This record gives sequence, C-alpha cells and structure tokens, in this order.
Amino acid sequence: MFLGIFLSQENRQQEAISDLTQKPTLNPDNVEALTWLGTVELAVGHPEEAVAPLDHAAKLKPDDLDSNARMARINPALQAETDGRF
Repeated sequence: MFLGIFLSQENRQQEAISDLTQKPTLNPDNVEALTWLGTVELAVGHPEEAVAPLDHAAKLKPDDLDSNARMARINPALQAETDGRF
C-alpha cells in the first residue's frame, strides 16, 4: 500500500491504481487502501470507479473522516463528468 501512496504522491497515478487495486484483494477490509484507491480514481477523473472502494471503506469504518469526505466529492464529480466538464 505504501508503494501506491508514494506513486500517487509522485503523480504516477496509473501505477498507483495498479498497486492499490491489488491491496484490497489481499485484504478486502483494508480501509486505508480502499480510501487511497478511491482518492486516486477521483484524481484521474474516474469518479465512477471511486464509488465502490470509497463506499466500502465508509461502510467498514463509518466514523472515518477521510473516506466520508472523499465520498462527498463523488456526486459533484459524477455530475461534472455528465456535464462534460472532465
């Protein structure tokens, strides 16, 4: 997971997605990996792909501010994509 975070911070988003996609498979209840995966998907303009990992993270840990804040960004991002602003 730390590699995925590092790659994201280095603006290597596709590599980060690849790494982070493997982490929930290894531990499907890893809230931090799910939150980072959703965050990177949002960063590259894929809000529809961000929904599942962020929703799962929010359900696993409802009081987690990070996953809930990112979930709040999904609806506006989906609307922007529908409006052609992405």
